[in-house]
Amino acid sequence: MARLSPLLLALISLLCFPSTAPAQPEANRPSTGLLGTIERDHYIAPGGLYRVKIPVLPELGGSISDTGNVVVFRDDYSTHVSIGAFVLDATQRWELATTEREQYLTAFFAMLVMPDFEKMFPGSQIETTRFEPGLLSAAEGVGAAEKSGSETRRNAGTTKGAVPDDEAGGAVFCFTLLPGGSMFGTPFADARAAREGRPPVAKRGNLIFAQNGVVYVLSIELSERLHSRNYQKTPEEENALLSQRLTALLHSMQFAGATGTSPRAHATK
Repeated sequence: MARLSPLLLALISLLCFPSTAPAQPEANRPSTGLLGTIERDHYIAPGGLYRVKIPVLPELGGSISDTGNVVVFRDDYSTHVSIGAFVLDATQRWELATTEREQYLTAFFAMLVMPDFEKMFPGSQIETTRFEPGLLSAAEGVGAAEKSGSETRRNAGTTKGAVPDDEAGGAVFCFTLLPGGSMFGTPFADARAAREGRPPVAKRGNLIFAQNGVVYVLSIELSERLHSRNYQKTPEEENALLSQRLTALLHSMQFAGATGTSPRAHATK
């Protein structure tokens, strides 16, 4: 599998050392410093690859930072969300087309994302993975894409079209443990770690899938794990909570089609 290290290093640098803009600046203001654009409560990725409802509020210290491939939404309390969009070259698209989707997506994360996390946070590991073959195709209708109409077409430069074939490919949930890798202040966890002689271990849920020759990596930190004095959730409960949040994030996104088709909204019933 061809390596995408420069793109993924951008993800790591944004996760750890972001330069930020307010979560809801005036639409398209150059002073935000973002490569993507903001329209009311939505972020639109560079090139119109996708748009997503902004999951943070400025009242809670919400901010946005991005590169050409990755956007990070964070606040001071409980939200740290990243979306990576990695456009595949011809060789990588061939690998995607000729490999079982679960195998390709799992290997993409394990081989191209995790090594950089392991360098940044020694001892990082994949706790477990789960393949959901019907996750993308389960959402019915174009929902918000139809409702936004000309607004979507204006910002993504597209027209309404068919559902991408990638939706039949499924998605992989991947849950990771990152020693010292929390993006929040963790006083309770730090005190516990000092007693135990090891750094607090953050947990992130990741959702990996492909749309129109682009591999997306959605990632959310489970902030409760290190914020609560008496945290007692089991790994299975943590995974269920992260899966729910990642699925909700997916359902808030609209994707541009392969050749000028409109963003497809993953809307729940």
